[in-house]
Amino acid sequence: MNTSMKFMAPHDFSVGRVTISNSAGLVHDWVATPDSLELSMQTAEPGYYVAEIAPSGVAPQSVIFHVNEGEANNVTIPAFSALMANGSGPNFLGIDDEDAALRSVYKSEPRLSEQLISEPTPVRIDPKRRRISIGISQESGTGRESFGLFSGTHSYEMVGERVVIDVAAGQGSDVWAGQPVRLSTSIEGIKVERQLLPMYRGGTTISIVPSALASADVAYQVTPSDPKIRALLRALQAGTSSEAAALCATILNPEGLFDLLSPEIGDPWAAILAGLLFIRFPDSFSAINEGWLDSLSKKVDWAYDTYVIHARRVLSAAGGTAEDQKAAAGRAVRLLAQAQSRGSPYYSYTNQLFGEMAASLQSFLSIDPERAKEGETDPADLEVAKQAETVLARWRRESALQSSNGATFTWLSRDQKALKEGLLTPMRSPSGQLRARDTTVLLDGVLEGGRITFGVDAPKPAPPVSAQVRRKQFASMPGAALGFNTPAAALLPLEPEPMTTTATKRSGMTDIDPNKGRFGGKAEVRGFRVDVSFKPMQSKNWVTIVMTVTAGPDADIALGDIAWFDLHPSFPQRRIKVLFNERRATLSTQAWGGFTLGVFLPRQDIKLECNLAKLKDAPKIIKT
Repeated sequence: MNTSMKFMAPHDFSVGRVTISNSAGLVHDWVATPDSLELSMQTAEPGYYVAEIAPSGVAPQSVIFHVNEGEANNVTIPAFSALMANGSGPNFLGIDDEDAALRSVYKSEPRLSEQLISEPTPVRIDPKRRRISIGISQESGTGRESFGLFSGTHSYEMVGERVVIDVAAGQGSDVWAGQPVRLSTSIEGIKVERQLLPMYRGGTTISIVPSALASADVAYQVTPSDPKIRALLRALQAGTSSEAAALCATILNPEGLFDLLSPEIGDPWAAILAGLLFIRFPDSFSAINEGWLDSLSKKVDWAYDTYVIHARRVLSAAGGTAEDQKAAAGRAVRLLAQAQSRGSPYYSYTNQLFGEMAASLQSFLSIDPERAKEGETDPADLEVAKQAETVLARWRRESALQSSNGATFTWLSRDQKALKEGLLTPMRSPSGQLRARDTTVLLDGVLEGGRITFGVDAPKPAPPVSAQVRRKQFASMPGAALGFNTPAAALLPLEPEPMTTTATKRSGMTDIDPNKGRFGGKAEVRGFRVDVSFKPMQSKNWVTIVMTVTAGPDADIALGDIAWFDLHPSFPQRRIKVLFNERRATLSTQAWGGFTLGVFLPRQDIKLECNLAKLKDAPKIIKT
């Protein structure tokens, strides 16, 4: 039988380069998009191969796999997020003898050899603990800058040391309505950073990566969950002309371009990204359709970015005469002023374009003061010149607060005390907490030693209450009140929660332990084991709980496997998905009071259970 290979890149791949090599050298490489993830080879050499997956703007990941002789080999690479969970080293796909695989690919990939034999350099990690809060609010409709709680849904995932939060608009929401949604990040003693959050039709993903060196440092990215829309964002952020050309031939072909503005299947933020890509890569795209731009201006007139795209179009289409150019400049200035009236841009490139155009227009339209005094200037020209100065001055005044987070535009909250003294500067000493009354808090925890721990220090627990009151409180736990939504409900084949009363005391809310007995009662099943350790905190009323699922040497574990951690219902983030990293899946949280931890491994169909209050090394605050 002939040896063939069908290769499929990660399903969540956006846009970038995929390179496949074997011991003989390069086999094939191409710029991949969500529409071109597959490579079919009717004749393939047997042996070890290495595939380098390099999305635009993201560190590449390597995967080593084996092609068996005389077989039709189907090679499907796991999700890119699963590859990232294993760090920067190579990933092995279905290979038991990893040493033999590495020896085989050294010839074609010496970079891997250098990477693996290099000695790690010890680094000093900042030991300081800082609170961190991330939340979403949306405009309440009672006036500009009036934000309230988020009406959509959110779910959690741990990928290595990263926290990944998926958010989606509420059921029945209209993506074309343009209701502003704001993401806020507060880090204690450092900053409060905000941005307008694109509520992409397929959902929005917030990825938070704490620095291993400084507790003050956290990188986060906001990306579309849909790989096709994410391809547009990646190309805008760090794409090349070849990647732009690939998008032009697939996602942004004439039919796809108009689909982006379709009321049923379109997406306003994806349409904005398309307009910005046409500006950034003019040589990779043909001239953009004028009718499409007019439709964008009408349908997405609530977005700052739309007016900037429109202004750039006006300037690009200006005629060659002085009068035509002056008229185009005046119209562009008015469009930029309208953009500022819409608040802030969604994308960093929009802000860059705005600054470039505002400075150029102010210079082009400036008028000699002496000529103006002598009445030699048309009043209409004076008015336009003054408006250009105002637009640029406002943009420059806000520059102290302007920031960026990858491809998205962000800004820092201003220091109100300094503002009273006439100084516009970022807030200097934030608490690291967001106000829960007008913000839906997605994550509330601590940054420490390159890790995010869920939960934060809190006041001393309230005194015990009666069983009747506890049952009433159970019906209105935060886990339900926050609208926590996750696929875990479909993945966990569990019986109805028993209303038993065991010693579970959490913030005076309830003593019910609903996970007890729901996960089989065993901490070890078929080579998988769940262990729990405790770390003391400054407050004696709280403890850090580190929960780890370990796959033993004979356990059935594969690249991309996950574990669902099911905590007590009083946790706002009750069910959290964690990807295995080097045969371990770990989750940390802070709490007081004992409860039963449940773990579900969906691929293996394994349930694990651990009653924290029964552990020998559990501190008193957990056993009580």
